[in-house]
Order: sequence, then structure tokens, then C-alpha cells
Amino acid sequence: MKAKNLLILAIAIMAVALSANAQTPTALAKLFDGPYQNNKAATELIITGSPLKPYSLSSFHSLGVKDDPALALPLEQAVKSDGAKALWKETVSKGGRLESGVYELPSENLIRRRYILYLNGFIGGRNEAIVIYLEGRATPEKIKKLIKEMTE
Repeated sequence: MKAKNLLILAIAIMAVALSANAQTPTALAKLFDGPYQNNKAATELIITGSPLKPYSLSSFHSLGVKDDPALALPLEQAVKSDGAKALWKETVSKGGRLESGVYELPSENLIRRRYILYLNGFIGGRNEAIVIYLEGRATPEKIKKLIKEMTE
């Protein structure tokens, strides 16, 4: 009987792990902690815990690049790929390129909502691009308010 219970527990743990893994924005996950790590033109920032509580968020992960517009292309491609599965999105494009976007990704529940924020400043004449992945309880309205506060 113990072996049967152990097998059921193992299957349950694998099912939870697979469903959590399926929720990860796949294309962005390949960029975070990856090819930009040793690039001096890239900055990666991860924030978790109490600094995010006022925003109803539990996780903040960003990747920014500067000085080289070619570095922004993989970011744009990853955002477009993961954003294709979005529940809702608001985007701005110029000349066929994605300049900015806000996406809410599918999630297994409202406790862990997931968002992608993207801005390619190279398109608008600035010298940087950034992608931000957020998780938490924040509603789309709260995310839009946060974006407004960040850009003022």
C-alpha cells in the first residue's frame, strides 16, 4: 500500500511541475539567465518578496539592452512569440517592428497572474530596449496604472 501511495504522490508532483513549467513564457525564459549574461550592454534584474507587495506582485524579472539595436531583436521576437498566447494585449508598432506592448499571459489561477511589458526605445530614437516579466495578483488595471506611474 505504501508503494501505491508513493506512486500517486510522485505522479501528482510531476503533474504540478509540468503545469507550472508550461506556464513559463518559453521564449523569454531562453533569454533570461542566458545569452545576455556576460554582455556588458545588457542588464538583468530580478526582484521578489516585500518590495513588490505594494504592487500586488510576487516576481519581477527584467532584461534591458543598450547601445546596440541588434540586441533588441531577440527580445522583440521572444515577446511576439510569448505574446501570441496572450489573454489580452495592447501594442504599438512602427514600420513593422514592435515598439511597445503589454500582455497578460494565460495562468492557472488569478493568484498567479502573469504579464509581459516591452519597450524598444531604439525604434523611437532612444538607446535602449527592455522586457519585463511580472507575476502576482495584480489586475490588468493595476498593471496599466503601474506603467503610467513608471512613464511619468
